[in-house]
Amino acid sequence: MSSTLGDRIAAAQRKGFVGRADELARFTDIVTATDMPVVVVFVHGPGGCGKTALLRQFAHVSRTAGATVTSVDARELPPVAEALASALSPDGLPAPGSRSVILVDSFELMAPLEGVLRDQLLPALPADSLVVLASQRPPGPGWLADPGWSQLISVFALGNLSPAESNAFLAARGIPDDRRAPVVRFTGGHPLALALVAETLLNRGDFDPSGSPDVIGTLVEQFVQVVPSPRHRRALEACALVRQLTEPLLAALLGEPADGAEAAAQFDWLRRLPCVDHGRAGLYLNDLAKAVIAADLQWRDPDLFTEMHRLARQYYLDRLAVASTSDHAALLMDLMFLHPELRPFLRPADATAAGALSTRPANPSDREPIVEMVRRHEGPESADHALHWLETAPQAWQVVSDATDLVVGALCLLRVQPDDGGDPAMASARRELTNHPPLRTGEEATLIRFWMARDTYQDVSPVQSLIAVQLGRHYLSVPGPALTLLPFANQDAWAEFAAYADQTPMPDADFEVGGRWYAVHGHDWRVVTPTQWLSVLAQREVGSHPEVPPSAHLHVMPREDFALGVRNALRELTRPDRLRASALLGTRVVTARAPASASPRDLVTALQQVVLEAVEENLKTSTNQNDRRAYRMLHRTYVQPAPTLERAAEALGLPSSTFRRHLTAAVDRLTEILWNQEIGSDSPAL
Repeated sequence: MSSTLGDRIAAAQRKGFVGRADELARFTDIVTATDMPVVVVFVHGPGGCGKTALLRQFAHVSRTAGATVTSVDARELPPVAEALASALSPDGLPAPGSRSVILVDSFELMAPLEGVLRDQLLPALPADSLVVLASQRPPGPGWLADPGWSQLISVFALGNLSPAESNAFLAARGIPDDRRAPVVRFTGGHPLALALVAETLLNRGDFDPSGSPDVIGTLVEQFVQVVPSPRHRRALEACALVRQLTEPLLAALLGEPADGAEAAAQFDWLRRLPCVDHGRAGLYLNDLAKAVIAADLQWRDPDLFTEMHRLARQYYLDRLAVASTSDHAALLMDLMFLHPELRPFLRPADATAAGALSTRPANPSDREPIVEMVRRHEGPESADHALHWLETAPQAWQVVSDATDLVVGALCLLRVQPDDGGDPAMASARRELTNHPPLRTGEEATLIRFWMARDTYQDVSPVQSLIAVQLGRHYLSVPGPALTLLPFANQDAWAEFAAYADQTPMPDADFEVGGRWYAVHGHDWRVVTPTQWLSVLAQREVGSHPEVPPSAHLHVMPREDFALGVRNALRELTRPDRLRASALLGTRVVTARAPASASPRDLVTALQQVVLEAVEENLKTSTNQNDRRAYRMLHRTYVQPAPTLERAAEALGLPSSTFRRHLTAAVDRLTEILWNQEIGSDSPAL
């Protein structure tokens, strides 16, 4: 029975402790050894990760082993050597032969004294002493560089709790099973966050980060106790919004020159924060810190939150326009990471040479590992189909390879075609096409026939994340996209991803192979163009819920009808009342320019703008002599028309027959420009 209230509290704390089994086992081995292998245990991790709770467990283990325990809280000490020396041995040095365990919490506050502790205070303690230092920062280089100390220190880096441990933590606090998954997903297993969100759920019945500023504020304070200035805060917020932060990106988000001194100073400050790691590609903020600091910014200053997202997005798009092909995957991953809802489905590869992944076109030597991969995950019948497409459409295949060029993933992008090769997936894709307007010249429908990682199939993994990046690149770069079809072996696991990315169920494309059913989602790029899609995602990125343009008003025309519509629109270009009957009003090139709920007048205005811009911008400013001549023909005939064609020919100094020949060529050239815009061959180039 507990003899004091303190004993009861300690017993309750031990009972409620969850996880850290490895750390407890390692510490137990150290403190119970006849000759302790180390004399310092250095525990480090971000604020709120459970260092204090772990130290309590260490104290209990030590007492059970018969050691004398001294607990020191650095928050209660002035940062001077005398105070620290006194705290380490409050009653004088322990008697020889008596094992002593000294636990120092919040040691980061004593960072200026780390050298004094290591070189003077600890060597004066009895040989059978064990000192445990808990800090938000990892041990300084003096510990590991010294040949003596490096043999006598054990470093415990605390991460978050595992999903199983997180569920046990929430269960111990009375959170029902059906409420735990969103909490685990938001907190990432961070112990303090779990505790705060659990308390909120018990008191309020629900938890929404945007509606819980008290919880978010408490968590923010755990990661950064002191922010020197508003500019430092903005630098921290910038780091919270992006996957990885470089100095030029920080400068862009701060509105500073890329080589500015202020961005450099802020970057140096960030890299010293305990919640910030640094790798080959820049600075990485702790995942939970990202979530809570971004939520805090969105709550405090939604306009700044939106603007910083816009600046980051523009930075990546500008880089994509000039980057080499080898850099596209990382930049697209950065763009996708701006969307919090997509992050659970993204797992970038390790930022080390050993963890490097890359994509490349498949070659003949990849055939065997690809077929074996498909056989392993989907069975022999599916593997036979994979072999068929490898033989008949080798250009459709890409592979993901590791640092040794070993194939660890595969992607197959097939053009939907009449010859299905006996593959039910292609037959179903052709059936789905009958639900959409016919493909026009230059348009393409794509079936993403296979996509998988060697070890994890379609589960979230670094390989799958790189495949997702390649799909995004395909969506934005293929000329004339009409329809893409993406099959899922486990539709439920990807439902949130598909809905967010505007990939809608297309059940007529579902198929069965080898007794396994595949649910197909897709996107009609003639209804929501790549440019519109990016705009919709940009709005979702900052938490708004834009309407996706409806398909009911879209008129998918054959090229011949489109050309006739252009000729008619030119004749009536200065007569808005007559343009109301134009067949082009329902085309993609026009509706993309009009407001979401466009009136007939809006559509007419959009049609005029589309035609005039093609004449004034595409033709007038062209370096091609024929284009500039086409501009003069169209401008004098339709934009600022002469009373008759004969007068237009006179104004241009051309014989009537020559004028008419050049005018026909000019209309054909304008039609070509508008048609390319209509079918999307002017999609954002990557």
